Amino acid sequence: MMPTPNLRSEAFLTATEKAVDNARAKAEIAIEKILLGLEHDTLLRIDQVQVDTRNFANCNVEIFFVEKPPPSNQS
Repeated sequence: MMPTPNLRSEAFLTATEKAVDNARAKAEIAIEKILLGLEHDTLLRIDQVQVDTRNFANCNVEIFFVEKPPPSNQS
């Protein structure tokens, strides 16, 4: 998962926009680490994640898995 690219040049971003971009990039990295850890722990591949953020006090998260293919024994 790659951080969302800036649509505007860095030179034209306000301090608030820069702060939001930096916070978003940090959040994306943190979420990616959590999902990779979940894949490692379950030995399943995450196919899709849906998050309903309308109510953070009762945030609904759905994670859909698919089985990982067995490792290939290519020599």
